[in-house]
Amino acid sequence: MTASFRPPNRRRALGLMLAHGAAWAAAAVLPAALMTVGPAASALDFSGAAAPLPPHPSSPAADGVRLLVLPFEGIPTTTGDAIYREMRRKASKRKYSLAMQLSDPASFRVLIYFSAVTTGSGTTILYRIDIFDPAGRPVTRLFGEELGPTATGDPWSGVDKKTVEHLAGRLGEQLQAWVTRSSD
Repeated sequence: MTASFRPPNRRRALGLMLAHGAAWAAAAVLPAALMTVGPAASALDFSGAAAPLPPHPSSPAADGVRLLVLPFEGIPTTTGDAIYREMRRKASKRKYSLAMQLSDPASFRVLIYFSAVTTGSGTTILYRIDIFDPAGRPVTRLFGEELGPTATGDPWSGVDKKTVEHLAGRLGEQLQAWVTRSSD
C-alpha cells in the first residue's frame, strides 16, 4: 500500500489564512462603510488617502497631547471596559493623557475596532486604530494582532485578565509610538 505525501497541516493553514483575511477585511471595510452614512459622512470618509502628518519637532510633554478614546467597536462591552480601564491605569506612564469625558477637548480622537477569531493555537485578536484630528479628518491608521487563550464558541469568551492587560499595554505602546514619532 502506497500513500501519497501530503503536508499534515495544509488544510488547517489555508483555513487560518482565510479566517485572518476575512477578519482583516471586516475590520477594514465594514466600519469605514458605516462611518460614511449620515450627514457627517464627508468628515469621516475613508475613501481618500490621508496624507501622513509631519513628525513632531520633539517629543511632546507628558500632558502635551490629549487623546479622546471613543467607545470601542466589535468587542463585548465588559471586555472593552476592562481594556479601557487598564489603558487609563497605564496612561500615567505614557507621553500623552486621556480625556476623561467625550465632551472634553482633545488633540486627537481615537477609534479602535476589534475582531476575534478562534484558531487551533488560541484566539487571535485583530485590531485597527484610527486616529482623527479634532475636526474629524482621518490622520493615521495603525494595526495590531494579539494571541489570547483558546475559546470554545465565542472567541471573546477566552479573553482573560492577562490578555486584557497585555492588549491594553500594546494599544498604549502603539499610541505612544505614534505620538512620539520622530523624523528619523
